[in-house]
Amino acid sequence: MQDQSTRKDLSEPLEGVGYTCSLARELMPEEYKEAVACANSLVDEHPDDVPVLTGRGFLHARGGDGRRAEEDLSRAIELAPGEGESYRNRGLARALRGEHGLAIEDFDRAIALDPDSAGLYEDRGRSRVDLGDLEGAIGDFDRAIELDPETANPFLPRGCVHTALGEPRKALEDLNRAIELAADGAPGLPLAYHHRGIALRRLLEWERAAEDFDRAVTLDPSSTRARYGRAAARINEGQLLEAVQDLDAILRVEPDNTLALRAVGVVLGYQGRHTAALRELNRSLRLDPDDPETLSARGVIQASLGRHARAIEDHEKAVALDPGNVRMLFDRGVARLHLGAAAEAAHDFGAVLAIEPENVGALAARAMALAAGGMVGEGFRDYDMVIRLAGDGSPSYLDQGMTGIRLSDYGRSPADFDPLAGLSLQRPPAARSGREAAQAGKPVSGEDGARRG
Repeated sequence: MQDQSTRKDLSEPLEGVGYTCSLARELMPEEYKEAVACANSLVDEHPDDVPVLTGRGFLHARGGDGRRAEEDLSRAIELAPGEGESYRNRGLARALRGEHGLAIEDFDRAIALDPDSAGLYEDRGRSRVDLGDLEGAIGDFDRAIELDPETANPFLPRGCVHTALGEPRKALEDLNRAIELAADGAPGLPLAYHHRGIALRRLLEWERAAEDFDRAVTLDPSSTRARYGRAAARINEGQLLEAVQDLDAILRVEPDNTLALRAVGVVLGYQGRHTAALRELNRSLRLDPDDPETLSARGVIQASLGRHARAIEDHEKAVALDPGNVRMLFDRGVARLHLGAAAEAAHDFGAVLAIEPENVGALAARAMALAAGGMVGEGFRDYDMVIRLAGDGSPSYLDQGMTGIRLSDYGRSPADFDPLAGLSLQRPPAARSGREAAQAGKPVSGEDGARRG
């Protein structure tokens, strides 16, 4: 099972995949009362009718009345103990109530009675997602697809799990297939476009990602998650005005949406409105004080305001919550170097390189940190590696590495915000300048350093 911090990090690629988030439609209180009253009348007339008991059990489950739901659905099993569908129904109700361990037990019994039902494996896989057992979920979705390869349903959750596991190309294959198989107007189609947009974003195909989020919004204008995805893609493409329109639309409906508040802060930072950006990020953190992305974003803003000690505090918290995030490690290294902690900064850039050995930005940044700490020879070797990797125009993170040390502002372009994006301007001569500076034992400055935006 995934731990709590990992589950939080996976929340976006898995959104809407498990049962916890996938109720077809919430009933209004009056609708719920009317539906239960109708179901009660039917049960009174047909007390041993399995479908009638099942229907009322589901209503109770959706209404939060777990005891009555359990009574009805267990009674249905007593009446039809040899039918896998009876166990499946109780499993679904338990899953909707968040009782995923019990739900899986019911799905296990149903599968034992009906081992060739693709839907049962999909059901169990979704509950495994909610429990954080992603590898087990993949196995169930694989079996569902093997049994029924022409149904869209299992391709969507399997694609989402592949994204969460860091396999966006596999995710893209599954989500393409889900969209291809889905009928026009299918309720899962907006979600499929949304998640394909996330996979494309992980592959840095921002324009295509924006197109998919746009399709998702068109199909389901009420979807705030699709609007957020489109806003994020637009920010990366530099379409800040359009992004703000999406974010404003989200906040009108959900004024405490922490993702939207964070994104507004990021946009304000890009615009150089650092005090306003800080206000929005603080508001987001009051609602979710342990969100590493927001802490990291606030750390960058603090640095842009010259508050490097506060920036380090935020980056320390962010890295503690998400220790393997290379951007957060990188940004903490930048803040440390600004405070003159060259050795600690070099350690952070080294941690990035332990995860991504050919991250050119981290190599360039570590070279500068080493040179600033008097370790000129080691810095020289890092700059040599930068030159070999960057070549004469090949994509790299060079500009981020060079300028993150020199500039403590949000003046970099939106496309350059994430060191993983690899979308910044490429200037290999800056690596040679850095190499020469390291050889001379001094940091890069002025036009010899690349700029962030």
